[in-house]
Amino acid sequence: MILDLIAGPQQVVAVPYIQMLPEIESRDVREPYTDVSLRAGSKIIVDSDGYRYSSGYKLQNTGKTCLRCNKKNKGCRAYIVVDDQFILTKVHSHNH
Repeated sequence: MILDLIAGPQQVVAVPYIQMLPEIESRDVREPYTDVSLRAGSKIIVDSDGYRYSSGYKLQNTGKTCLRCNKKNKGCRAYIVVDDQFILTKVHSHNH
C-alpha cells in the first residue's frame, strides 16, 4: 500500500494514498457486451448504450481487463472493467 505522510504541528500521520484521491464516479454493473474486435490481439467492445471501448490492459492478479472509451482523444475519461463475459464496472461519464 502506498502511503503519504501528512505533517501536523506535533505529529506525522501516515494516510493511505487512495484516501487522498478525489472521488471517482463509478458504478458497478453486470451487463453483457458485444466484442467487435477485427483482429487477434486487439479488443474492441460495445456496451448496451453503443459506446465503444478499446486500448485494454490486464489488471494484475484479477484476470480482469480495463478498456478506455474510443473517444479518449476528444477528452472522454470514461473506462470500464470487464471479465470474459461481462462489463463489471463503468467509471466516469462520457462527455459526448
